[in-house]
Order: sequence, then C-alpha cells, then structure tokens
Amino acid sequence: MKKALKWTALIAPAWLLAYKWPSKGERMPFFENASGRPLNIAHRGGAALAPEETLEAFLKSYLAGADMFEYDVHISKDGYLIASHDPTVDRITDGTGFINDLDLSELKSFDAGANFFDEDGQRPFMGKKVTLATVEEIFQSFPNMKAVIELKDDNRPELYEPMIQEMWRLIQAYGMEDKVCIGSFDHKINRRFKEVSQGRVAIGAGSSEATAYLVKMLLRLNGLATTDADSFQLPVKQFGLDLTQNNIIEGSRRKGKDIYYWTVNDEATMLDLIAKGVDGIMTDNPVLLEKVLNKSEEIDYESSFGTP
Repeated sequence: MKKALKWTALIAPAWLLAYKWPSKGERMPFFENASGRPLNIAHRGGAALAPEETLEAFLKSYLAGADMFEYDVHISKDGYLIASHDPTVDRITDGTGFINDLDLSELKSFDAGANFFDEDGQRPFMGKKVTLATVEEIFQSFPNMKAVIELKDDNRPELYEPMIQEMWRLIQAYGMEDKVCIGSFDHKINRRFKEVSQGRVAIGAGSSEATAYLVKMLLRLNGLATTDADSFQLPVKQFGLDLTQNNIIEGSRRKGKDIYYWTVNDEATMLDLIAKGVDGIMTDNPVLLEKVLNKSEEIDYESSFGTP
C-alpha cells in the first residue's frame, strides 16, 4: 500500500502537467478581438457574394460586416502575388493556364466574373471588368482589414521562397505586420516565413503540425500539446472526430492559440459554433453569418434581461 501511494505521489504531478496546466502563450496583436464575439471571416473573400478572391468579393464582405478576410495566394510568372485558391485560372476566369506560367497583364485580361453564378443562377459580374486581384491591390484597398493568407504553390515548391520574400516585402511596405496571419499546408513554409519575418507576423499551422497538436488535445494531454504556430484553421469535423469539443477550444485559448473553423455556410452550424464560443468562423456568406451573429446577441440579451 505504501509503495502504491509513493508511485501515485510521483506520477500525479506529471499527470497534472500533461492534462491540466497548459502554458499560456503570448498573444500577438493580430489576435486582438475587441468585440468578444466570434469573428466573421470571409472565406475566399466571400465566395458566395461575388467572384471569389476578387476586389468585388472583398468589398461586399467588408460592407456586410466581415471582421477578417481569408484568401489564397499564388505567384505569377513575373513575380506578382495573385489571390487565387486554384493554381490555374480555368475555373475562376474565362482563361486557361497555370498562374505561375502567366504574367500579370495576361492574368488581368481574363474575365473573373464569367463563371460566377448567383443564387438565382444568373451571372451578374460577367463582362463587368472583374479581374483577379493582386495582394498589393488588396492591401491598398483594405489597409485596416485583417486577413488569413495561405501560400499555395504545391505544384512548384521552388516558388515558395520567392513568394515568401515578396509577401514579406509587401507586408512591410504597407505596414500589415499586425494585420495578417500567414499559413500553408506545409508547416516548413510557415516556419520559414516566421524566420524571414523575424517572428513579427503570426503564422498558422500546417496539416502535420495541426494533426500532432490535435491528437494530444483530443487525448487531453494539453500540457504536451506544444506548437510554434499562432493559430489553427480547422474543419468542424475530420475522420469522424468532433474538432469543436470544449477542450480543444478552451484549452487552445488558454495557450493563446486562436482557432478558426471552416467552411461554414449553414445557420445551424453557425449557431452551434457561436454557442461554443469559438474564436472565428470562416464562411462563403458573411452576410448570413452577420445576421446569425446579431440574432445570437439579441437572444442572449433577451435571455439575460427578458423582453418588455
């Protein structure tokens, strides 16, 4: 019995460190949220409102009340950073080809409104001179808007270094150090950006980094869940596992790590995430999310103070 108690005394502190006492990370200015409610994050700039990742989409999302943009970036043949999820222009414009193989003048000649359909099946942006946006244009047009930016050039990994260097140049030129969070599915790219920016810009977690972190959080080994990432962009569920459980949300918050969930376009899931107190919700439809957020605040007010 005494031997068992002795072992318990030795093991208990380690258990508590692993399960109960995650360290509090330092918060970067990017993650300040004065509203206290989940952030309304326009996925691909607000892909349901206008042609995705174009200035038109960003503007509509901004006017709808979005708190933050999310968009992807590829690099053109002549070194411009282009907002686009796809490596090619085929789906999102009336042109064809890889962004890496086209220069800016060619990319700007394509109609980015040609393939966008609204909820009525109409193409309201076709022929309206909507073009793919450069990162510089986005920074110029929305200097105070925060953004989660994903570097994407998996088909040409040798282009990541020029992308990183050009992104860092633009961030410095437009004073966006506290307004962007840079990410990539390959966490080595995120670490390289952190190195280049000397830690002055927040970074997201790559897929392998996020997996390693989440496994420990799911097992409630919070104290062992360490990462050099500043935030996570996660689906609501993956491999049948609920990634919105309280220990992941609250445990990460205690570590100073924000989690933004994607891509949420239905009201029921939005309400569920709001009730769970998540940091941010990525949606193609910031108009709908803003309505749901406002409705949720009205419900909270009425439940607290009653209705007249």
